[in-house]
Amino acid sequence: MARTDWTALQTAPAAEYLAVTELERFGLNPYLPQFTRRYQPLPHAPFTFRRYPLFPRYLFLPLAQVRAQTLRLTRGLDRLRPVLSYRDGRIWRAPSVVIDQLQEAEVLGKFNENLAPGDSVTVTAGPCAGVHTVLTAAISADTVELFTPLFGGSRAVVSVKKVAHTHTQ
Repeated sequence: MARTDWTALQTAPAAEYLAVTELERFGLNPYLPQFTRRYQPLPHAPFTFRRYPLFPRYLFLPLAQVRAQTLRLTRGLDRLRPVLSYRDGRIWRAPSVVIDQLQEAEVLGKFNENLAPGDSVTVTAGPCAGVHTVLTAAISADTVELFTPLFGGSRAVVSVKKVAHTHTQ
């Protein structure tokens, strides 16, 4: 067993953030992968972006820390089986390389919901910089189709890097 491997801890429903806070309070190093998604509290309210757990009810802990006595005292963890394990009792583990790749993808925003059809966006670069448009479709991971007010209404395909949400308050 490599000392740098990780294991998964199972939390109580909707208690991932509580468990992470408690584990950190006990001096442990949990990792809770997250993604950003649109959140709209009311139907006609402006939306905002909010972070959510990537794997609901699970977080990761270095395998070397799994035997800490404080796990039993941690609020937010599943009381019956806090450490994810196989039926024969072996602890589930993930190589540190996999966790490193997961952390890198999270930092790069690969799990985030950024733009969706119908969003009001503004072109930020190029000859149409400053034009307010509506996103009509995501063509690929790198390009989107916009409906622009130019020329009586036309469609344009641009790079995702050249558009940003229009913030209306």
